[in-house]
Amino acid sequence: MELERRDVLVAEVRLDDATGGLQKVRGYAAVFNRLAEGMPFLEEIAPGAFAKTLADGADVRLLVNHDGLPLARTRSGTLTLAEDAKGLFFEAELDVSDPDTQRVLPKLRRRDLDQMSIGFITISDRWERQESGNKRTLLEVALYDISLVTFPAYPQTSVSLRTAQQVYDSYVAGQQELGNAAEIERERALRAHRERFLQLELRR
Repeated sequence: MELERRDVLVAEVRLDDATGGLQKVRGYAAVFNRLAEGMPFLEEIAPGAFAKTLADGADVRLLVNHDGLPLARTRSGTLTLAEDAKGLFFEAELDVSDPDTQRVLPKLRRRDLDQMSIGFITISDRWERQESGNKRTLLEVALYDISLVTFPAYPQTSVSLRTAQQVYDSYVAGQQELGNAAEIERERALRAHRERFLQLELRR
């Protein structure tokens, strides 16, 4: 199973007033029923995709560009995640005395950072063939991190697109194997039919 990343292209990252040395940041790390862009296939996240990973107490970090030390974390109680009708909502408490936070906050205030991304492993998905191309719906994922990102994960130069291509290649290979299996089964059934026919002919 590959670790994948997907972005919210129109993020809703909001800052509350800092109190007690903490700065609250909230928004959506993923949005349901919105097609990803720049992928080798169509893809969207279905409502409920995060329900089990959250119920199981996934230890999720808030990162910048999916790297470095965490700004917040669910296990420490500084990061809260919840599913609602729109998507994966998050709220984080950032320590304003933390140098990593101090580097990020001005960029959030000026909206130089205004996109979110998730790191996950797919547990269950569904593929459908459509006129516009093959469509993948993420039904259940194991969540590893959410991240403020400088650039989207979808452009051709990204590692994430290479991972998506691997996922798609695996799907195509699986379909080809199913096709081959079906052909083998047809041949087996045809041979069995011929053998029965020959046996009947010999008995006459």
